[in-house]
Amino acid sequence: MEVTSRENEKAVYRIVQNFNCNRIEIEFPKDGFEVWQGSYDGTIAGFGTVILRKQKQ
Repeated sequence: MEVTSRENEKAVYRIVQNFNCNRIEIEFPKDGFEVWQGSYDGTIAGFGTVILRKQKQ
């Protein structure tokens, strides 16, 4: 799994990628980020990507 971060003037993004063929269980911290793209049910599918977004104030 790899996590990277990007931001622009409006939001901060965290990109979570699972480079394994197996589904992994992961809990995201409750720090204002919401699932913006991808499918997340407490797990990330094999070779899946989830993008979290937090709006800047």
